[in-house]
Amino acid sequence: MSTFPKLCIHRGADDIGGSCVEIQSANGKRLILDVGMPLNDEKPTPNHMPPVPGLQGGDSSIEGILISHMHADHYGLLHYAHESIPVYMSRFNRNGLAFAANFVDGTKPCPRARIIYANKTFRVGKSFTVTPLPMNHSAYGVFSFLVETDGKRVLYSGDFRGHGRKDSLGDFCKNPPKGISAVLLEGTTLSRNSNGRFRTEHEIEADFENHFRESDGLATVMCSGQNIDRLVTIAKAARKAGKRLVLDFYTAEIIKITGHRGIVPYFEKNTDVYLPWHQKQILIEKQDPKLFARIGSCKPRRIYDLNEIPKYKLSAYVFQLSGSVRKDMDKLKTLKLARPIYSMWEGYWERLDKMIREKKFLKKHGYDEPVFLHTSGHASREDLERYAKAANAKQIIPIHTKVPQLYKSIFPTAKILNNGEWLDIK
Repeated sequence: MSTFPKLCIHRGADDIGGSCVEIQSANGKRLILDVGMPLNDEKPTPNHMPPVPGLQGGDSSIEGILISHMHADHYGLLHYAHESIPVYMSRFNRNGLAFAANFVDGTKPCPRARIIYANKTFRVGKSFTVTPLPMNHSAYGVFSFLVETDGKRVLYSGDFRGHGRKDSLGDFCKNPPKGISAVLLEGTTLSRNSNGRFRTEHEIEADFENHFRESDGLATVMCSGQNIDRLVTIAKAARKAGKRLVLDFYTAEIIKITGHRGIVPYFEKNTDVYLPWHQKQILIEKQDPKLFARIGSCKPRRIYDLNEIPKYKLSAYVFQLSGSVRKDMDKLKTLKLARPIYSMWEGYWERLDKMIREKKFLKKHGYDEPVFLHTSGHASREDLERYAKAANAKQIIPIHTKVPQLYKSIFPTAKILNNGEWLDIK
């Protein structure tokens, strides 16, 4: 048996998505970090599981699974992990998964998950100590993980950025953990020629505001219902432009689930809620009193029918253009639509198979392309360097990147691993 603990990237060493890492103590106890679904647009099946012995069938040597955040490329295969293995995640992630399972295909709840808290160290089994470090990303409740075993410390960055509404990276760099042997560092944007700084959420807020002010007709934004930072940006820009943001029911409830003492009251005061036909059918089918109570609580600010909004008032609103809302708008006989905003990664829009319905919707209303207004949910090269410098680790290990070889030209201590390759932590 090795005298050193060791780590292995089971998946994600040379690709974005499907992240899964294992840290093993010197006595053979094991900790899994993320069980992500590859970004291949397929429905998750057990065949997508990374080759981790005992992860599906159960193994007493696996003392726990840590989930960094609620994006499918980090949690999407969790429900195939054996029920005997303890799972640890933030309160938002546990409650968010339970709610999203009603509306998002492939999403499963994890009621056995144990809640963990930012900067609160906890034990996993007898071999591991873990400290969740809060990070900003295009999701809520995101953690980096500091893992300690056998006197060695490993830092798993998860997904993060330094240009969000909250400067979590700056807080990390002011007081970083000490004595780090290895950092598993995400590098999503390095394959996208992202050598400079990214625009901040505050900077693109001004662009949203200007667009909303100039919109002649109903303003719409295509964005993720889980990107809370972006939704705050849009809501604030709409309010400054004298308009009212309308969210679909799913997104409005995801915001409530954050429990954030500033964000939730702001949205309840400054936004309206629309229940699209598709989401309404799900509520009817499930007949869940808790879901009915949720929609009931939206009554004071609910828009029941798109036809209720007179044409001359369309310009007073900004609609989050989710797939369900778009389908309902398609049924309207007349709709004066301002040029829609697309506020997600442009790579999705460029794929011929990804946005077919959205592109047809734009064509129907006289637009060849949307307004592209976005900033990345991931770290720029500059932010990766800041994170690595603060961690001051003996080794920087690429993960969640398509260009691991590029790390050697950026980080003097880079150590490139292949999927399935073990590294002693010294």
